[in-house]
Amino acid sequence: MAIDFNKIKNLFVETAAEAKTPAPDKASQSNKIQPVQSSSDSDSAAAYDQAIFDSLIKAIEDHNLPGEDYLEFLSALQAMKNIQLDEKMKIQTVLATLSTKGLTPQKIKESAEYYKKVLAEEQKQFYVELGDQTTKQVKLKEKEITVLQETNKQKSDQIAALTKDINENQLKISSIQNILKDAEAKIKQAEANFNKTFNYLIAQIDSNLTKIN
Repeated sequence: MAIDFNKIKNLFVETAAEAKTPAPDKASQSNKIQPVQSSSDSDSAAAYDQAIFDSLIKAIEDHNLPGEDYLEFLSALQAMKNIQLDEKMKIQTVLATLSTKGLTPQKIKESAEYYKKVLAEEQKQFYVELGDQTTKQVKLKEKEITVLQETNKQKSDQIAALTKDINENQLKISSIQNILKDAEAKIKQAEANFNKTFNYLIAQIDSNLTKIN
């Protein structure tokens, strides 16, 4: 008998909730199946993600085996959660009941391993997609940074070259300005000498004319 998504989801909701909340004392745990802690649980930056949980449960639903298996066992076990029996007795009761439908501990183990493989395939696909996203969102951005850094280096080199040219031109301007000042001084001196000599000569002529008159 197939179990729909919501029912499958409900089989794991209690376990998922436990993964998000502090562990209760041992007495309150006596009638609960304890979740297996993965290595990622020790990562303080990791967080339970409901969307991921739903996606993984959906994968189990899509690959739900026909007939009685681990999911039916878990469903029957959860149906007894409010019954005042210890966990071992509950498991024995469920196994005895489902054995009439052909479910054995071996089938439970085999189907559980099957669902673990289903989840492992989802993990594999996740890492494929993660790799694509890494390429799109990280590698391409890293490449963009490299291009921008190279562009900045080229522009810095251009700025350095332009600064060198500006400094060299400024030195040339200063040198030309000094030459210009010297040339202007010489021109003014030549003008002054010319005017003085010109006036002297005109004065001599005027003097001679006065004498003649």
